[in-house]
Amino acid sequence: MRVRLWSILPVILLILAASLVSWINVQKGEEIPEDIAEILSTSCYGCHTTGARAEDAVKKLDFKKWDELAPTKKVSLLTEISEVIDEGVMPPEKFLKNYPEKALSDEDKEKVLEWTGKETAKLME
Repeated sequence: MRVRLWSILPVILLILAASLVSWINVQKGEEIPEDIAEILSTSCYGCHTTGARAEDAVKKLDFKKWDELAPTKKVSLLTEISEVIDEGVMPPEKFLKNYPEKALSDEDKEKVLEWTGKETAKLME
């Protein structure tokens, strides 16, 4: 019996270690890449972060809490981000009238759409 226990103990420890690493990665969350964060900072964070005056926008999406979100919630939000950028409704036209420099360039849109697709695929694994 002792020989058996010692032979399966490493396997049990390996499984526990793998589970712990997975749990830590889920808890830690994936950081938003620097180039994407820069785009979001310019065009999105002003309304979609804790403390912004646009309370409805913050309720919908708060980038400061991104790392705390469950993977399923992130997938939902990434899909929505992709849709509103693809449709050209974010940033809103009313906002852009006052801050035209906050508009997303075609290159910015492509980068964000590529990121949302890749991140969604990664989260769905």
